[in-house]
Amino acid sequence: MKKLSLLKLGIFVPVISMCLIFSNVVFAKQFKVYATNGSVGAGFDTGIILEPGQMLVISVDEKDTWGTAGATNKALISNANGLGNSLGHNFGKKYTKSGFSFLFGSLVGSLDGGKTFFLVGSKLEKTILKSGKLSLYHWDSNNTDNSGYLTATIHVKSDCNSNKIAKAYTRTGAGESLVAPFTSPATSTTKSYSGLVEVIVSGTGYSYGMTVNDAFFGVKTGKPLDPQYYQLNIGWNGAPLKPYAEESRNIANYIKFVDGMGKAAVPTYNSNHRYHFVIEVPKDAGRLSFGVSDGGFDENGGQYNIEIHPVKNNVFCNSISEVIINNKAIIKSGDPIVVSYKNLLNRNQHDWIGIYKKGSNNNQFITYQYSAKTSGELSFNSKTLAIGEYELRMLAKNQYSTVKAVSSFKLVAKEDSDSEVIINNKAIIKSGDPIVVSYKNLLNRNQHDWIGIYKKGSNNNQFITYQYSAKTSGELSFNSKTLAIGEYELRMLAKNQYSVVKARSNFKIVNID
Repeated sequence: MKKLSLLKLGIFVPVISMCLIFSNVVFAKQFKVYATNGSVGAGFDTGIILEPGQMLVISVDEKDTWGTAGATNKALISNANGLGNSLGHNFGKKYTKSGFSFLFGSLVGSLDGGKTFFLVGSKLEKTILKSGKLSLYHWDSNNTDNSGYLTATIHVKSDCNSNKIAKAYTRTGAGESLVAPFTSPATSTTKSYSGLVEVIVSGTGYSYGMTVNDAFFGVKTGKPLDPQYYQLNIGWNGAPLKPYAEESRNIANYIKFVDGMGKAAVPTYNSNHRYHFVIEVPKDAGRLSFGVSDGGFDENGGQYNIEIHPVKNNVFCNSISEVIINNKAIIKSGDPIVVSYKNLLNRNQHDWIGIYKKGSNNNQFITYQYSAKTSGELSFNSKTLAIGEYELRMLAKNQYSTVKAVSSFKLVAKEDSDSEVIINNKAIIKSGDPIVVSYKNLLNRNQHDWIGIYKKGSNNNQFITYQYSAKTSGELSFNSKTLAIGEYELRMLAKNQYSVVKARSNFKIVNID
């Protein structure tokens, strides 16, 4: 069946331009706001939920008018700026309600159901400081005899490209400060934490002979002393810090965002030794512990001064769990293409998932199914697909303009899959679930070939954990509980060494409620 958009069928559908990561526009939409939706009435509920850090932009054509106190009273016609402007009679006074005063006939907004108000007029740009639902009003003491409507265009933006923590994140509760001396294995918080945590750390000390370092770098060189030891380390309930905790406890493994840099794996060297960043810990992390990874502490000196706060992402920019497509990275020809999905963001009954040849345009789908539920599982037939690389794309509202999520897969011939070196796993794994990895290893197989988990982009010697892949084929299971939320790679390497990578596969660890 050939897919037709509702627009092609001649049905008008208001288009919401919404983007998760690719743009800073969350959506744009037009509304008709009637003058009978007065400040003494219920107002017009836009249904738009706004979050701190978003930018609300509302515009109304200045030639667009509505009437206050009856359609026949032309003296009381005004635009969104209210009576007293060039298009309307000066009514002589402002109307005051709940301590808020504006010209009669003004377009006014509220985020708390009419408890407090702000002037919109014909143009508003407002940074949201507190979450709430947007309602719009015709400002009047009696809305029953009003007439007409204004067309308001509403854009909601979020500064996805901001590199400042204050814009990208919002603190969600009281934090705490603590001191982590180099002379102790760890210092723990008094409060429990989960998910995103803002960290500000300063201070220096020495635990590597008399060489002084800060949380990330040697003071003299501005470079890390050692990839495993002597810098700031982190632990939590179930994964406490201990002497020689090795690289997996290095706090750099858990960094999501660095103030002044944006999304980054580690801060750059700062001569004042103060670093400000956001980390992500498991949902059930509990009390956090901080310290240096050392084996002995008697000859150490110095301390880290640490301030931490629980935070949340501002809106959808940094979210990776609102809309998800999950599937195996490699699929044998003839096997079903099983796709699980989550569709919580602006879900519509005509949202759909299509299969595409990699790099093709959005209107060049091969086949599709609807993804109208909040979550579900779909199965596609691979028999009609040629061997090659493909993408699964979730698109919005029977149209091609808005891509809500993308996931890739490779279709291989059955005979090829038996003769290659392959790592296969789910592309997205819920934090706490096992990381199940199937592999084939027929090419130059060695009993000391191994599969390691890596932070994406790290060097081959910077593995987090590993298991041997010495069989011709098999399945391994890794524990995800010690991994922070983020992007990782599975790599099969040869003969207990780092030089030859035989296969790779990517995956993400996410929090999904």
